[in-house]
Amino acid sequence: MKNASTTILGGFFTELQYCVAPPDPSHKAVIAYTQPIRAGRAYMIFGNATLGKDAQGKPVVHCHAAIRTESGQTKGGHILTESSIVGPEPIPVLVTSLDGFELRVTYDPETNIELLEPKRSAPMNKTTIVEGGAMGRVAYARIAPNEDLIQGVEKLCLAEASRTPSSARLGSLVDACLGTLDGKCLQIKGPAVEIVSLAGEVRSNDDGSLSASLSGVVADTEGNVYGGPFVAGSNSICMTFEVTLEEWLPAVEQAAT
Repeated sequence: MKNASTTILGGFFTELQYCVAPPDPSHKAVIAYTQPIRAGRAYMIFGNATLGKDAQGKPVVHCHAAIRTESGQTKGGHILTESSIVGPEPIPVLVTSLDGFELRVTYDPETNIELLEPKRSAPMNKTTIVEGGAMGRVAYARIAPNEDLIQGVEKLCLAEASRTPSSARLGSLVDACLGTLDGKCLQIKGPAVEIVSLAGEVRSNDDGSLSASLSGVVADTEGNVYGGPFVAGSNSICMTFEVTLEEWLPAVEQAAT
């Protein structure tokens, strides 16, 4: 796979660096990237990235994400992928392969900076597939007050006999509990702590049970925002939680149905 559009569903980094892009003070370009900002041992809450090639034909990843830094701040910006190291656990990523052209870093005269642009490419002789498949059913449901967020999503998937869906919607929690890199919990007191954004996946275990991995951004009663992975059994719904589940059918299962 040489060109792709990806959605990063959240995960820990042992080292993460990023920068932001304020207006260029010299006015020679639209923006001017800052010097690298060290987030340290951080958690990527959610991100999007594009895979392409630089001017020399080497792989390059353009990534923007919301993160929780080692100091606990919620920040966002342009991730410096060459200086960022994924933690001990793999990070789930939804990947869409882009065939028939290549994405190449090219000078853009309008903005006066280098950007990824699509270019015509020769026909591909070989295609690499990470996990082919298609979207299946879509389910919408409400999780009631005092039910746990993670366990509620897992129950919904079991009831619908659906596998590996991504989920996203909104609602509120009594208190929020977000996991940290050292295995502890960041507690955000309510009620009600509002869920601003949420994404993740639900995977089947070897014994047939399901495990949900959800991360997102929450806002406390004073409007402060926090981000990270939701800890199972520690995030009770306050008023309501509206959830949409999109089923993912791997190619093998799809062919069998």
